[in-house]
Amino acid sequence: MDLAIGNLLRNAIMHNISSGTLDIAARQEHCAIIVTITNSTDETLPDDLMNLKQPFHRGEHSRISAEPGVGLGLSIADAACEAMGATLELDRPDEQSFRATITIASA
Repeated sequence: MDLAIGNLLRNAIMHNISSGTLDIAARQEHCAIIVTITNSTDETLPDDLMNLKQPFHRGEHSRISAEPGVGLGLSIADAACEAMGATLELDRPDEQSFRATITIASA
């Protein structure tokens, strides 16, 4: 869990826009724990979301900017989630935000 959340937080900070927001929330819903990390961004296009968990994939903005990174943060987070039986979903709740949601089935 530390590895998954750590990578998601680093990614959210690195890709947050100037004066943007970063929100972290956790809640229990039925038999699951849900952790969400949402940041402000104008980078990721909606049709790019499915590819972001692929190793070495970088979004359009990341490829043309001087930002560090090789595109492993989300794939590492996804692999860590899978190893503990959790899921990682990525979405755009609105045009200015990017959200990563980890769902962990509670025992």
